[in-house]
Amino acid sequence: MTRKKLVTVCPRDCYDTCSLEVITENGSIESIRGYSDSPLTRGITCPRAAKDAERLVKNRVLYPHVSISDKGKLSKKRVSWRTALKEVKNRLREVLNDHGPEAVLLLDYLGNTGILTWHFPRRLWNALGATRTDYSLCAKSGNEAISQYYGKSYGLLPETLLNSDFHVYWGFNAAVSAPHFWNLSRIAREDEDAQVVVIDPRRSKSAQHSDLWLRPKPGSDLALAYGIANQLIAKDYIDHQFLDQWTNGYEHFETQAARWDLESTAEATGIPTQTITEMAAAYGNADRSALLLGVGFQKARQGGEAIGVASLLPALTGLHRGFFYSNGSGFDIDTAYLEGITLADTNPRIVSQVDLSKHVQDGEFKFIFCYSMNPALTVPDQAAFRSGLERSDVFLVVHETHWTETTDYADLVLPAPTYLEKRDIVVPWAHNRIRESPRVVEPQGQSKTEIWLMQEISKALEIEQDWVHADPWKCLDAATSTTFEDGTLEDLIAGETLHLSYRSMTSYSTKSGKIEFDNNLPEYEPTTHSTNQFVLLNSALPQYTHTQFQEVYGPIPSVVYIHPLDACERDIEHGDTIIISNSQGHVLLQANLSIDIQRGTIWTPREGKGLSGTPLNALTSGTPQKLGGGPMFNSTLVSVELYEKC
Repeated sequence: MTRKKLVTVCPRDCYDTCSLEVITENGSIESIRGYSDSPLTRGITCPRAAKDAERLVKNRVLYPHVSISDKGKLSKKRVSWRTALKEVKNRLREVLNDHGPEAVLLLDYLGNTGILTWHFPRRLWNALGATRTDYSLCAKSGNEAISQYYGKSYGLLPETLLNSDFHVYWGFNAAVSAPHFWNLSRIAREDEDAQVVVIDPRRSKSAQHSDLWLRPKPGSDLALAYGIANQLIAKDYIDHQFLDQWTNGYEHFETQAARWDLESTAEATGIPTQTITEMAAAYGNADRSALLLGVGFQKARQGGEAIGVASLLPALTGLHRGFFYSNGSGFDIDTAYLEGITLADTNPRIVSQVDLSKHVQDGEFKFIFCYSMNPALTVPDQAAFRSGLERSDVFLVVHETHWTETTDYADLVLPAPTYLEKRDIVVPWAHNRIRESPRVVEPQGQSKTEIWLMQEISKALEIEQDWVHADPWKCLDAATSTTFEDGTLEDLIAGETLHLSYRSMTSYSTKSGKIEFDNNLPEYEPTTHSTNQFVLLNSALPQYTHTQFQEVYGPIPSVVYIHPLDACERDIEHGDTIIISNSQGHVLLQANLSIDIQRGTIWTPREGKGLSGTPLNALTSGTPQKLGGGPMFNSTLVSVELYEKC
């Protein structure tokens, strides 16, 4: 019997980017657990990674398949890779000849964040000049908002939580979405007597275990940020010397914040004045505060603006980048070279991921290549998106590890390996520790990597550019020449854990070289809606990463949580089927009554489907935010009724 222990890295779209210890026996996975020598993972893993061995063999796409019936129905016929590649070549060449590269769409995102899985395969599509998206579904609005004040959006590394005495999780249910961050806060509570504050309109798991919970009305975070700033300034918790030396335009910000006294803030947010005062005093008196801003926080109508203004609170108290949001901009990796952007002589069209559905519905793309994404559940305005995929003049190719809602619509499905079945390097977007992800087991079925497929399509199309066919590991070496603080790519491949070089916390790549307090300060715009409408909120469950792991834990629950008084007014009882609807459509869900939800608000697990199979995102708008173009999932307005009475 051959027994091995390997250390790998989870590549999913997650704050923690865990190092995992995998035990194999005779080529099969026996166990997966958190790597104990990682100062972040600390031997702990989440419910998803713990079930990766089970997911490895469930619901897999093992062979190429072509569609042999109506789209939207899982009726596929197995074919050879040779036949599949020939079909890709013929369809792609036909579209390029008849419609040009702008009619070809590359549709990809964060299903696997490995740098060779996600970035390098784009070389083919950049060589062709294919249309690509702006990757705005996740953190783009928040990144742009913070960057307009700080130059770049990086901030605190998670290990600083161990030495911080005041942790503020704003719109960030870390106990579910970032359990290793939450564990560091637990340790800091025990060792440093740290206080944990949670700001969330829902009494989340994190809120339940916090020392102080602030419950703003949905969409009022910008008002709350100004209100806290007002109190910090009014009570003179600010660091005048820091503001003079490191910031520009503070006076304009002070004027804006002065409009948000306690009464105005309380009226806008629904938070009692005493709670606002308590929060501001605790934050102002903290010696080493850490403000952690959740990505879900900015997926609202003024979400980007709210994140930006909130990020300025640490600067008021004299802290350089005393926030965490997303730290990818703090690392130095030449992804433009890896993707071939700087090598191609094309100028591809870029379309919004948020309003992508209308472009697909209008038939602007005749050939769509999708990987590392399940857009038939995750993009807004699902009715429009799915109707576009059903067009007879659209050919959809999906390269995927598992059968999904998107593969149901595919004309051609190609098998991909999971992260456990290939080598890669995963660059975290929160912490700065990095190691190689080795292949742990042999690929299932006829799974082929994204790089193999990209280069095979390139050969079939007779693409001559050498850089498209280049060795990916040599290219990765060139792209990371200044990336590592304490080693090289060769050291990484040899099994060492390295640190990514991190930009200076006192460096601000703004016009003035300082924190720009007066750069496009936003005005608060209150959410207005009729009394019979609800704000629909959604966020993650611990068992799922977006739509992944349904083959292990079952479908994302088709439930909606509603306050008992709101339910009573509509004759809704616990367990009833209710219909939530707006002008875009309707979804049937099972009602759960809970006082964790404030009145006028309902909450569902994100990216799920209703009881009749309608995706929740059939109700969400494809209109992007003004700042950064991000989504407004958490500003969705709906009506709620008992289904039997409709």
